[in-house]
Parts: sequence; C-alpha cells; structure tokens
Amino acid sequence: MTERIDHVAQAKSLAAYGTSPSTGSPEVGAMFVAEAQVHATLALVEQLRIANLIALDKTHEQYTVPADDEIGEEAYASTRLRTDIREGLGL
Repeated sequence: MTERIDHVAQAKSLAAYGTSPSTGSPEVGAMFVAEAQVHATLALVEQLRIANLIALDKTHEQYTVPADDEIGEEAYASTRLRTDIREGLGL
C-alpha cells in the first residue's frame, strides 16, 4: 500500500509559498497556487469518498469484523472502522 498524502497540508504549504514574495515572479507563484488548488480538490474528493462510504453502508460493513473474543450482541459496540476509512480520516 502506498503512503497516504496529506493533501490539506500540501495545499496549505503550496498556497503559502505561492503567495510569498520569495517565488521571484507572479508566474512562478501562480504555478504553486495552481498545484495547491489540485491538492485542495483532492482533499475534498477524499473526504467525499469517505462520507459516501459511510452513508451508503447501512449494514455496518464499514466496520471491520470483530475479534474472535467479541462474539455476540456487544460485538458492534467494540467494532473498529475499516482501514481505508480510518486512514482517510487521518486516525
């Protein structure tokens, strides 16, 4: 599995750098701001995907299977979020 990219942090960093005077020219700054916009859009897409996974799953499938010792009625009380949802939320 590939390492998760923090698109929010990337967007903030690139936007700050793109608007600083140290970029040298407005054209170079605009390129950094455009890349920041791409990361911001990807961050929104990631969150929308997670929201859709949670909203569409009404049968607790977004949760992992409980451990062997968690059988019975109380099993869902101690379930854990699926790995892809947990990572997407940064948990």
